[in-house]
Amino acid sequence: SYSLDFSASSGYAHYLDNLPSSPGALFAIHSGTAGFPFTIIPASTGQCNTGTSDEVQMWCAGLPDGERCCVGANGNYDPSIIDTCNWDGSATVCRGGCVGNKACFGLGTDSIVGVNACRGTIACGQHKPSTLDVRAGSCIGDYVCYQARGSASASIDEGSCKGSYACSHLGDQTYIGTNSCHGGLTCVSIKLTSVGNDSCIGTKACYLVGAYARGGTIGDGACL
Repeated sequence: SYSLDFSASSGYAHYLDNLPSSPGALFAIHSGTAGFPFTIIPASTGQCNTGTSDEVQMWCAGLPDGERCCVGANGNYDPSIIDTCNWDGSATVCRGGCVGNKACFGLGTDSIVGVNACRGTIACGQHKPSTLDVRAGSCIGDYVCYQARGSASASIDEGSCKGSYACSHLGDQTYIGTNSCHGGLTCVSIKLTSVGNDSCIGTKACYLVGAYARGGTIGDGACL
């Protein structure tokens, strides 16, 4: 089931007076055709928020201590600081995501940052125009998933990409499985490559795979 998040912390409470009465009109709002900037979230979780960087920051600011997103490394929210979460268009950020100086600055449109993901200086920054899908607990460290190349689309599963520059400069059509790419520079600049689970562990373990030739598949438990 789904519900509308109109709590005071959601940042959308002031749109209550303008709500339409019909389900069709409500769907039109969610689709963006009615011009109202709010999102529909699962009633059971409320873990994530989708919207412009201003909308997402407003939602993040109302979360409890320890769960805030779009904040500095100390976990504090300051509305005068806009660089931690700043992107064009729409993106999704979950609780505890985008923590650190410019952690999600320049995030690509339609990107997804999972729970407690993208934590560190420019951890997932400067991805425009690429799209990044980062699952829970991934991209932890300074510059760890920084600046994908070109119009790349990359997916990073849970608990992966940990360590400075571990998954920076990813190329197009790259998938990284769970608990993989741990260590400094371990998966830098890989492209057209699928990395399995529990793989690429250690400094430069899968460094530049596919960077200069067509990539391939790195299986589970490989390159340790």
